[in-house]
Amino acid sequence: MNWVATCLLLFFLVCPLQAHAEDGTYCEDPAVWSDWHEKATRQAGNLDFQTLHALWIGLCTKVRTGTLTEHEADTLFERAHATLMQQHRETPPQTPVPPAL
Repeated sequence: MNWVATCLLLFFLVCPLQAHAEDGTYCEDPAVWSDWHEKATRQAGNLDFQTLHALWIGLCTKVRTGTLTEHEADTLFERAHATLMQQHRETPPQTPVPPAL
């Protein structure tokens, strides 16, 4: 997948999280967990998405145990998301190398 498609994919897949985060209930919402699981399954080969998914799971765990507030978790997630997006903007697209004959 080229870098533009990956950037767009990450942006559009992560956007729904913010709507739930504003409600303050996304870590406790079974529908959100199901949505993340479905997206992670569809994006099994996308390590950037898998990174965000793993981070989301860990942040929710920390919110549940009281070691982070939801606001702190949101801030950390957004920083990681922004970092990945920046890396994709700075990385030139790679063209596939044709196989040797």
